[in-house]
Amino acid sequence: ANTCWALATLSVGTAEDMEPFAREIEGRLEEFKPQELSNVMWAFARLRIPDECFFELSGDMCVRKMELFNAQNLTNVVWAYATVGLQHTRCFEATVACSLRALDGFNAQNLSNTIWAYARSEFYAPNFFAAFSARTASKLHEFNCQNISNTAWAIGRRVSEGPPVTHPAEKAVYHK
Repeated sequence: ANTCWALATLSVGTAEDMEPFAREIEGRLEEFKPQELSNVMWAFARLRIPDECFFELSGDMCVRKMELFNAQNLTNVVWAYATVGLQHTRCFEATVACSLRALDGFNAQNLSNTIWAYARSEFYAPNFFAAFSARTASKLHEFNCQNISNTAWAIGRRVSEGPPVTHPAEKAVYHK
C-alpha cells in the first residue's frame, strides 16, 4: 500500500508498471486495513489506471469492511471511483450510509471531494446530498477556493442534471 501511494504521489507508474501490484493486492485484500485499502485505490486513481478487476474486488472488500472506515477512507474510495470513471453500486451505497453516520468527522476537503465524487459519478442519494449540503453550509468558513468550487459544481450538477429534487430534506437545502 505504501509503495503504491508513494508512486502515485510522485506521479510515477503506468498501468503496465502497476499490474503486478494490482494482482498481488487482489490476492491479499483481506489483510488490508481501511486506510491501506483506500490508499491503494486512491493511488490507482491518481495514476489514472481504471483496472476494472482491481476496483471491483477492492470495492467488494470495502463493503465488507465499511464500518471500520473513517471520513478520509470514505472520501478516498469514492474519489478513486469517480476519478477513473468506474462505479461499484454496492460500495457507493455502503459509503453513503457510513458517511451519513460519520458526517461530523468530515473536514472541508472530505466534504468537498466526497460530494464532488458522487456528482461526478452521477450517483444521487437524496438524503446524502441534503445532509452533505447542510453540513457544508455550516463549515463553509473552513473551505478554500478549490473546496468551494468543487462543492458548488457538485450541487449545481445535482440540481440541474440529477433526478428531480423531491426529497423534503433536499428541498429544504436547495430551494431557500
